[in-house]
Amino acid sequence: MTTMPQTVLPSAPPLDEDRLAWLALALSPGLGPKRILDAVAQLDAPGQIFALPLTALEGLRFPAEAAQFIFDGKARQAAEEEWARVAAQGATLVGFSSLEYPERLKEIYDPPPVLWVRGETRLLPAGDCDRGHAASQPLRVGRGGDAGAGPGRAEAADCERNGAGH
Repeated sequence: MTTMPQTVLPSAPPLDEDRLAWLALALSPGLGPKRILDAVAQLDAPGQIFALPLTALEGLRFPAEAAQFIFDGKARQAAEEEWARVAAQGATLVGFSSLEYPERLKEIYDPPPVLWVRGETRLLPAGDCDRGHAASQPLRVGRGGDAGAGPGRAEAADCERNGAGH
């Protein structure tokens, strides 16, 4: 009797408050990348967002709908549900403040606050594609219905194939 080899998916890192907060903000209505990054810059840590009163959320220049969504706990709930879907697909999330977040992506005007990543996060580009093994894997970013490529959704891909970094 032959057995089929099993694919081992990389395990997702544990969900922490900061990673959850980045995701909750990204899923909140009316919040774009720039507004999210500007707001988090005013906090000690992204996870602090969950403890803020409604007036403080509005003070971060969040639209009323987004502030209420976060204050009511709906953003946290949406983030926990999305995290479960992502983990079930063998993917993970990389928040803007994570060490795995690509430095070059941080340089654009409105970088996505969260990357949905399928594959090994160590393959995310740390700099130019010409730098070496890990850097030879640029992000392919687009929007999809799963944890595949999408705006803020990334997969490690070959530099030469995508023409990135040259």
